[in-house]
Amino acid sequence: MGKLMKYEWKKQRTSRMIVMVALAVCVLTFLGGVMVEKDALMGVSAMLLLVGSFFVVFYMGIESILILNRDLKTKQSYMIWMTPKSVWEILGAKFVVAIVQMFFVFALYVIAGLLCFVGMLQYVGELGNVFASNSYSPYLLSALSIVNELLNLLIVFLTFFFTAGS
Repeated sequence: MGKLMKYEWKKQRTSRMIVMVALAVCVLTFLGGVMVEKDALMGVSAMLLLVGSFFVVFYMGIESILILNRDLKTKQSYMIWMTPKSVWEILGAKFVVAIVQMFFVFALYVIAGLLCFVGMLQYVGELGNVFASNSYSPYLLSALSIVNELLNLLIVFLTFFFTAGS
């Protein structure tokens, strides 16, 4: 099933790349607005990030359903059904990859949001105070430890995912 999942992951690579490029453009635009102190530029890029985060994750799910529909109704990918795997394994791989892809894109948007948050703290001039103040420390340490654990879990999962088929 790992090889099937790897195939499905590679199959939807183009849409993920488009999303990542658009996300990088928005984050760089936001950070550029921070550097040149243009509030309108920061606002527009933050709005695009926020609105985009809702629609892109939804779009990734819909795209997975459309790809499954196309695989079932056309002869475009008939070879996958001829592999010596059960239908349930093939459908399960498609379902798991769709869920993983949505979580991956969600994680990208969370990381982009954290980058923009740190950029905004730097713009306001409170970044040094966050780490120095005792009033923020318990909340900051707990939030940083949660983010650290989630990123570690994502790295372990992706490492397992990409090496499972080998």
